[in-house]
Amino acid sequence: VIDETAQTWDHSLQAFIDLGIEHISIYRMEIYKNTLLYAAGYTGPGVGGIPTNEEELEMWLRGVEKLEGAGYTQTTGHSFVKRTEDDHIQRNTLWGGAGELLGMGVSSYSYMNDTVFQNTSDWGTYVGKVSNGETPVARGLRLNSRQKMARELILGLKLLRLDRPAFRQRYGLDVL
Repeated sequence: VIDETAQTWDHSLQAFIDLGIEHISIYRMEIYKNTLLYAAGYTGPGVGGIPTNEEELEMWLRGVEKLEGAGYTQTTGHSFVKRTEDDHIQRNTLWGGAGELLGMGVSSYSYMNDTVFQNTSDWGTYVGKVSNGETPVARGLRLNSRQKMARELILGLKLLRLDRPAFRQRYGLDVL
């Protein structure tokens, strides 16, 4: 976040904790070249009030400490939940096993028949296509064997669990 400081970060986290938010996701803010923020001079870490990589890492570690201290459990690389039984059970089960998933809605992501695809991110286009009985899929890619292996590895890391023996049996490769 632009102009984020250790104090504003702590204040924001405490507000979430005090509100009893069940699921908190923390993502890094990235400024892309085709955005108004970039055009306004916010070109990267340490420029224009954007925390440096070191400041961001310190805030992240402080956030993990604060959330875990308040009883949250980290369930993915970016997600913390109050009650693990309420965490995206279907998503974690499917993604953890690299299974098939059909996403519904604007910009939703799906994986079926070794193909990843994503619906349009424009609401009007999505509604129009669905209303006309057309597919709202905007892009897709059929994965080759190397891409399938990479997908499973990344999802396993993201969910903080990877079945190494199953991965080794499937791909003939030990990730360590």
